[in-house]
Amino acid sequence: MPRSSELSDFEKGIIIGYHKCGRSLRDISSDLKYPKSTMAYVIKKWKVSGDCRNVPRVGRPTKLEDRDRRVLTREIRKNRTQPMALIREEFQQASGSIVSMNTIRKEAHLHGFYGRAAAHKPLITKVQPRCSTISLTKPQFLKKEDSASHCVGHNCTHLLKSNKGI
Repeated sequence: MPRSSELSDFEKGIIIGYHKCGRSLRDISSDLKYPKSTMAYVIKKWKVSGDCRNVPRVGRPTKLEDRDRRVLTREIRKNRTQPMALIREEFQQASGSIVSMNTIRKEAHLHGFYGRAAAHKPLITKVQPRCSTISLTKPQFLKKEDSASHCVGHNCTHLLKSNKGI
């Protein structure tokens, strides 16, 4: 089960204030909608150390918020062949936050966008162009050497279904 976010210093102060007023753990937890174990932990920490502030974390906070990440993925998906400089400009206009090229590149890689390549083209064989030009109004029969696996497309599928009984 994922951990919930930690209590702010203000919320911990409220818990200690309730405790100083003589309220029980059960009453405090029912009023503030937090588990009793959390209440007991905050009060015990306050009694032992006299302070219950959150410890500052190691490392720099991220530049982009969740909303900025969604905006970035939307901008990349609009046109995947654009250079990173254009994606950065469009992102900055859309989100209003100023970020470097390295930040954009790292976030794009985290979301699975590498190289900003276009979508793959389908493989075209010699049989496929002939099958795609067959008209639905003039049904033609396939020769024995032409198999259904080579024929792809809406027209060929219709042709194969119409000639099934023969």
